[in-house]
Amino acid sequence: GTIRDKVRKMEYKNREDFRHDVAQIALNAHTYNLNRHPHIPPLADELLELCDYLLEESADVLDDAEYAIED
Repeated sequence: GTIRDKVRKMEYKNREDFRHDVAQIALNAHTYNLNRHPHIPPLADELLELCDYLLEESADVLDDAEYAIED
């Protein structure tokens, strides 16, 4: 499913799984759009950078949430 679907269904148990899916978007953007749509890969890279930034900014809240899921 899509990231949106996984978030809505609360399928992510940790931030690493979420980040992996976002990184896959960036990888796919480079793999399938580099020649045909060269403006797409840089946007995907920005998306991944924003994801990393927001995950870091929210680390304390995410630590608590992940800990609660493990219990």
